[in-house]
Amino acid sequence: MEEVEVIDYRGHQIKVYLDTDPQNPREDMEDWSRMLCFHNRYELGDFKRPNGLLPSDFGSWKELEQHLRKEGAAVILPLYLYDHSGLTMSTSEFACRWDSGQVGFIYITRSALLKYSGRKRLSPKLLAFAKESLEKEVKIYDQFLRGEIYEYAVDNPEPNLPPHGCCGFYNKEEMIQEAKQDIDAALEEYFRTLREKYD
Repeated sequence: MEEVEVIDYRGHQIKVYLDTDPQNPREDMEDWSRMLCFHNRYELGDFKRPNGLLPSDFGSWKELEQHLRKEGAAVILPLYLYDHSGLTMSTSEFACRWDSGQVGFIYITRSALLKYSGRKRLSPKLLAFAKESLEKEVKIYDQFLRGEIYEYAVDNPEPNLPPHGCCGFYNKEEMIQEAKQDIDAALEEYFRTLREKYD
């Protein structure tokens, strides 16, 4: 594991690492959204949920987008991949045209959007929410591609307190806060046990 940072907190060390074996965030999407990608070297997006479409079925990305809209896509965003000393993905084009290009789309269907929102009809507000949600999904998937997922471990100086940690965090600051809360809870329990023992 590659150590990123060490934080001292209440006599403990929170050791932050890059998660070397993170779960693909697309594996838990069920039928909320679909990330359809075509690449001749990489398995990207929802490749474990095949939909039978082939790039040879369409003459352009525009034709594929029109097909997806006919099939019920309510919100659809393009996906661009930058491949240079690693992979990164975005819904916006990259400045370098030599090492980047469109690889597919991320979209959500009208039926899925209505199902998960509990609404009976689409509204501009709901469509804007779906667009923002898809953009966040791409940012998370981009972190996965770049390997920017974190885990932590806490080595307790007290022999009666076990070491602990957790992995799979996409937000390092939130992870550190959780680690501190774990330390607070462990210390509270430890001192409570001492009080009960000696009172």
